[in-house]
Amino acid sequence: MRSTVEKPDRIIIIDDEIDMCWVLERLLSRHGYMVNTAASGELGLELVRTCPAAVAIVDCKLPDMDGLAVASECLRIDPNIRIVLISGFPFAEESLLLQHIEQMSAHFLPKPFDNHRLVELVIELTEH
Repeated sequence: MRSTVEKPDRIIIIDDEIDMCWVLERLLSRHGYMVNTAASGELGLELVRTCPAAVAIVDCKLPDMDGLAVASECLRIDPNIRIVLISGFPFAEESLLLQHIEQMSAHFLPKPFDNHRLVELVIELTEH
């Protein structure tokens, strides 16, 4: 578990699956992170604008916006934010997805993912 003596890092989760937001919020909070969640791309971008965060976890398939576009906009708003893309859907254009991930220096975890792997990744991203 991370030390919470210093100000904890903020994590923003942007996913329309409420259960996924709930699980990830509790998981990351137990590791000392402050967590905000948004069920749409637009709400997620508003959080990025108003609540500076170390990491944004973004679902690739959102009801109101393309998740890759949301991730790109997160980086435009805050070039220092680290991006973790998650998705339970296969991509017809996997090479396009990989190109976006590389351009954004993002990370990708397919759903369902191992919760411990996500925590390890968030720790790695917030310690740099």
